[in-house]
Amino acid sequence: MRVACGFDHAVVALRGRLLGLIVASGHEVIDFGTDNTQPGATVDSYTAHQAVEHDDLNVLCLGGRVIGIEVAAEIVATFLAAGYTGEQRHVHRLAKVLEIERTGGRVDDLVVSATGAIPIPGGSSVVRESGSRR
Repeated sequence: MRVACGFDHAVVALRGRLLGLIVASGHEVIDFGTDNTQPGATVDSYTAHQAVEHDDLNVLCLGGRVIGIEVAAEIVATFLAAGYTGEQRHVHRLAKVLEIERTGGRVDDLVVSATGAIPIPGGSSVVRESGSRR
């Protein structure tokens, strides 16, 4: 898998360790260097794999000022090893998110069936493939 990486000024200390870990795990790194505008969020290993498995997450943000190097490395390794399950309840949840993204969150454009499912029209320009991180 190709893994794009960008680091803000607070995460520069983690950069070398995390890039090395990604390469050692058999992935190709696309390094965008440092950028002071990168968002940061603290997660743990459980959240890293659960978000991939349930939500097909393909972006991981780590807060460089609030997370240590070894914890960051563990989170990245867990994230890279995780895979989307494709379970129906997860597919259903993603369909809802994609419909909100497609409509910009405009409630009058959302179509909700009696079961709560929000279908994505066949002609939708927003396509998210199962396991798109791989």
